[in-house]
Amino acid sequence: MQLLRFPAALGKLRGTAYVSIIDTGVQNPNGLPHAELARALRPQLSTSRMQAASGHLFTSGDIDEGAQYQDYRGHGTHVAGIIVAQADGQGVSGGCPECALMVQAVQTTDAIVGAAILDAVARGVQVANLSLGVPIDGTLYKEDSYCTTHPTMPPCNALAIAAQREVALVASSGNDRFHVQFPANQSGVMAVGGLEFVSQTPTATFWTTPQSAILPDYPGPTAFPDCMVNGNPSSSTEGGSNCGPTQFLVAPARNVLSTFYGGYEWEPFARCMDMADGANPQFVGPSQTYAAEPDYLNGYVEYVASGYGTCTGTSMSAPHVTAAAALVRSSNPLLNASDIRRILQRHASGNDTRLDDRMGYGYPFVDNAVIAGLSGASLSNPTAFDATVKNRLTPLFSLYSGTARNHVYTIAPQMAVAAINGTLVPSPAYRLNQNSANVTCSPPCNNTPVVPAPAFQISSPDNSPASGVPLYLAQDPAFGNGSVTPSSLVAVSTSTGTVPTGMAWTYSTVDINVRSARIGAALQSSYPITYARVGNTIAGYPYFPSITTYGSNPKSTLSVYVSHVSPLASGPDMVPLYRMSGRCGEVASSTCDNVGGTGYNPFHVSHRYTTSETGKSSLAASGYKLDGIEGYLFAKTYTNAPISGAVRVCRLLDPVSDEMILFPATGSNGKSCNPPFPSYASNSYYSTQLDATDWIGWGIPNYGGNTPPSVSITNPTNGATLTFGSPVTLSASASDSSGIGNVRFYANGALVATDNTSPYSKSWTPSAPGSYKIHAVATDMHTTPWAATSNPVQITVGSCPNTIPTVANGGFETPALPLGTYDDAPAGASWTFVPVWGGGQSGISANGSVFTDHNPNAPAGTQVAYIQGANTISQVINFPSCGVYRVRISAAQRDPFYNQSALGIELYVDGAKIGTTELTPLDRNYSTRTSAQFSVTAGNHTILFQGVNNGYDNSVFIDSIQVISP
Repeated sequence: MQLLRFPAALGKLRGTAYVSIIDTGVQNPNGLPHAELARALRPQLSTSRMQAASGHLFTSGDIDEGAQYQDYRGHGTHVAGIIVAQADGQGVSGGCPECALMVQAVQTTDAIVGAAILDAVARGVQVANLSLGVPIDGTLYKEDSYCTTHPTMPPCNALAIAAQREVALVASSGNDRFHVQFPANQSGVMAVGGLEFVSQTPTATFWTTPQSAILPDYPGPTAFPDCMVNGNPSSSTEGGSNCGPTQFLVAPARNVLSTFYGGYEWEPFARCMDMADGANPQFVGPSQTYAAEPDYLNGYVEYVASGYGTCTGTSMSAPHVTAAAALVRSSNPLLNASDIRRILQRHASGNDTRLDDRMGYGYPFVDNAVIAGLSGASLSNPTAFDATVKNRLTPLFSLYSGTARNHVYTIAPQMAVAAINGTLVPSPAYRLNQNSANVTCSPPCNNTPVVPAPAFQISSPDNSPASGVPLYLAQDPAFGNGSVTPSSLVAVSTSTGTVPTGMAWTYSTVDINVRSARIGAALQSSYPITYARVGNTIAGYPYFPSITTYGSNPKSTLSVYVSHVSPLASGPDMVPLYRMSGRCGEVASSTCDNVGGTGYNPFHVSHRYTTSETGKSSLAASGYKLDGIEGYLFAKTYTNAPISGAVRVCRLLDPVSDEMILFPATGSNGKSCNPPFPSYASNSYYSTQLDATDWIGWGIPNYGGNTPPSVSITNPTNGATLTFGSPVTLSASASDSSGIGNVRFYANGALVATDNTSPYSKSWTPSAPGSYKIHAVATDMHTTPWAATSNPVQITVGSCPNTIPTVANGGFETPALPLGTYDDAPAGASWTFVPVWGGGQSGISANGSVFTDHNPNAPAGTQVAYIQGANTISQVINFPSCGVYRVRISAAQRDPFYNQSALGIELYVDGAKIGTTELTPLDRNYSTRTSAQFSVTAGNHTILFQGVNNGYDNSVFIDSIQVISP
């Protein structure tokens, strides 16, 4: 890392790129990754490709190296660490520690590697590492023009699609002191050869020393003078770097320290293993003990913890360059793959000159390459280099799916294309009627078709039949007394959603018994959701990679920065914009769970955006997964715009459809975050804040060369009480230099009137008494129209006597529980409890239970409600009249004997968050807490208490719930 100057580069940029390793997997048994990889690893974006007995490829979700290789593990874990191991001052540090790591686990056959590349491309990868060679027709050494002459052969077809998507491809040259191997030698792939250090000095030379020269028990020939061996390649697995005319760069290859699969080995003869005690002159591997290499005997080891090891090979060289490419891509996400290649070439030790077939252009100086990227260097402008440039703006692409009711914001063009093409993950899950089925036959059975009963049936998320969906099928050899062949295959559903198994019995039985077997099944894909571009076009960036059709221009409403470094002369670091996601079944949402209810949408996908570490932890505790960092913003610590043209980046949520929107603030000071009403998101009302704030930092707006109009409501006045049944005059003042096209009036998020001419005034008669929040939205007449929303006006229509409603079982005394017990989600309680094991639960507890035994007794009666973690309790309450109300409770934190910190309580009325932390108790003692006020109409309304956790095991108790007048 020092040789390539990664530490200096990471001072300028930490990385945001989406990187894939096409490799053996990584340490991730039962979803528990290596500690150094946990922050960067994205299992939800990863795949594992295997091959069924029928020859069909299928996808497994298990990326642990043990799923592919039982005895030897560690190669992929080692490669991954070189790229993304955390720069936390402990263990090792990768070259791009804040990049998002996808893992496409493979075994190296041409079809599987090709499928894995396509998996990564479909998921929006920007840089892909191939620390492998792929045998074609039995050899790793296909001609350099092979993919040119065989473009449809795997994996050439996959390499071509990756190139169309502008994915930067990096591959290892090979370890045989021979020609550059396939696919590193193909056009568009950056072939990386190896370096070795000389006698523990900083001097690096081309790697030619085979392991056999220093390890007596390692098989292989002695060193050759260079990598071009006459005849056959070296038989030594780590015999020295390959080279040739396609060699592009070189990087460290011998004895590279990185993360390793704890307790396992990959190449024991070459000491590629977990070395938990490097100070010992002997290494104890999982299978046997090996004598230490001289480097270690001289005390050159600086690690003792399990999970680290040194390996040798160009498999270690390639990820160094992958990390460098990822940083360059992060410095300017709009770069093409050829731009990245040109920047790395210019800023390498060869000084933009190809040294020879061994060294290529030399090894990259990553800090200079990052500066070039920040400076705007490219293939057409390779000399751009300004060391004073500290940061760079890039568009935050904006996309929306009306089917999923979801916004996606990303700085990665490849991720945007994945959304447009319908391959972005997560996407809704198909439904499978069963995971296994028994099959039988009566003798003779030879070649009898296997027909499961009932048949396998695949449905779309809305339960309609799904056709063309692949299903992996495999027999269970441990069950029954029959045998079917092939033992596994991939079958595709018909137009009715039924899946034909395609299996048959392998032999004829000789007895009179019925033969039986079991077939297991697993879905191989998710329901595709496509996204449309929304916002304004982007100057200088007319097309996404691989999408060049007319009208398909990239769009955005905001630009963000690419680095944590402030572009100002001084000031705090920029804050990362985290993108997190979940789909129905992974995150709790009334949109997913309330079948037939308002806003129910089985196709829903949910993305959340935050710049807060606390917010990120809270979302993770609710089931959201971190996808990546989508740029950086100025922090909220700035009271006013920190730079000319900056505005607040607003964030609001529609609680009914569960969709979150980011948008630039309007107003003269760039601070107004009134809810937008975009035409593409019909019936969406972004009325709710997350974490008690409607903005998350400062960014640069993309108004499309326009300036937003100004608009304000002139009638009615805020706080007015009007007579029910009488018309209400809605009036607004609006202006813009290009003229006003129309003014729309909204009441509680619903469009109630539109006026196209000045003065902007319309009459509206409310359909029911109640409280209404009125907004006016003005749209200008610019060639790129922009809309701005006024500050709201709150009015009350009709007589609202504030009749106090009855809260059923407000003291939680029903059902009566035995002393010292508790019950999660008890029946007959008049409350709805949402207990979700893994994140906690909710229910009723009597005094002295394992929940309450360290707390004071219930303040009224003998029972209280409890919420553990990010769960809820709710009740539909009938309000006899409209009015303004508050909720009052008695609450206490669970005793610190159990609580690890504290659990917050948020109040929601009909999905809208009320106030902030008014209901959260301070300590273990019960206290009276009163909410902020809220307005409702007469009728049924849902009151919900939401636990707000910080990632620890915390609970809170609630008693004596009342609705009161303010």
